[in-house]
Order: sequence, then structure tokens, then C-alpha cells
Amino acid sequence: MADGLLALMLGRLVAFASHDLTNLATQNRWPLLLTFVDMVWGTFVTALAALAGFSAIRTLPPGE
Repeated sequence: MADGLLALMLGRLVAFASHDLTNLATQNRWPLLLTFVDMVWGTFVTALAALAGFSAIRTLPPGE
């Protein structure tokens, strides 16, 4: 599970980085701090949502 979570977090970090670094490069007043905070926050929230979904699925009874 830990390997999957780390892979998910890395993938989301790359996705958030591509969005935020594009904004940093193209927007005149896009703050550098916002870029880093958004990348970390987005990665954390995505991991938290994935863990919540994984936990919810594990509590369901097995299907047929």
C-alpha cells in the first residue's frame, strides 16, 4: 500500500507542478510561495482522499 501511495503522490505532485509552474512562467503576478504551497497542499489532499477511499473500500464486504 505504501508504494502505491507514494506513486500516487509523485504523480499528483508532477501534475500540480506542471500547472503551477506554467502559471508562474506565464502570469506576471503569480507568487512563488503560492506555487510551492499549492503543490504541497494538492499532493497532501490527494493522498488523504486516496487513503479515505482505500479505507472505505476495505470496510465493504467482499463481492460475489
